[in-house]
Amino acid sequence: MTTKLVPDGLDDQEELWDSSSSSEDEGPVPSGTITNTLTKRASPFTQSTFHCFSLAVYVGIKTYEATIFKGIPADVINTSFTGWQTFGARWKYLTYINLWIQFLYFFLAFFTDVVPASPLTPKLRRLTHLIYSCFAFPLGIFVMVTFWGVYWVDPELIWPKVIADHLPPLLNHLWHTAVGVLILSECVLMPHEYMPLMPTAYMVCFGASLYVLWVLLVFTMTDKWVYPLLAVMPKPLIPVFFIFLTLLLLLFTFMGYVLNRILWTVNVPVRRKEE
Repeated sequence: MTTKLVPDGLDDQEELWDSSSSSEDEGPVPSGTITNTLTKRASPFTQSTFHCFSLAVYVGIKTYEATIFKGIPADVINTSFTGWQTFGARWKYLTYINLWIQFLYFFLAFFTDVVPASPLTPKLRRLTHLIYSCFAFPLGIFVMVTFWGVYWVDPELIWPKVIADHLPPLLNHLWHTAVGVLILSECVLMPHEYMPLMPTAYMVCFGASLYVLWVLLVFTMTDKWVYPLLAVMPKPLIPVFFIFLTLLLLLFTFMGYVLNRILWTVNVPVRRKEE
């Protein structure tokens, strides 16, 4: 009897969990062979419930922020939230883009949980895993870590007082903390299928490059940087800063890949065929 290292593809793992169950019927699992590493996969009901809850959180965030903005006088919005009304509106902020990416991911995840299986189901699941591995996980962690990292250095560089005076701390945490907590919980509750690292890295770099070009376009059109931090930074350092942030995003992508393997790579007994 030998042991087989399971790749982190979801379908392969599901097959081998079934194999591990059948091997228990045939006899005890040999010493040194494990059927899971650090965690146990959530049941289909728990998985669907978590995806439904996460989706509801993002719907709640949009509803809550709309309620908050309705209570802010128009003259205050015109003076304190000027960036939201210029070219690009709120779509120039990574926080806003990330909220919609997270919403899209959890919507697709919940949809594939509850819709009956069809020939399109495998393709839909692959798309869901692609969004998770290349965008939802790295970007969710990136937004949380970079926002609170800059906020710790100087809140005015990322969350100016003119904005903080009108938006409650709860909304700030929903935008910049909940996104990381939910996607980390997703990582722990269930396995995900990853492409090889290089294609994943290329896709992440492509997405990061598009956003950098978008930020530069906004600056060209408005003569103002999206983030106050860029306005106080020496111009020669701005390209270096963008490269650093891209590398940080790649680091979080790799972190998701490693966590997926640590939590969900499984060793199960594989019986040799009798000749």
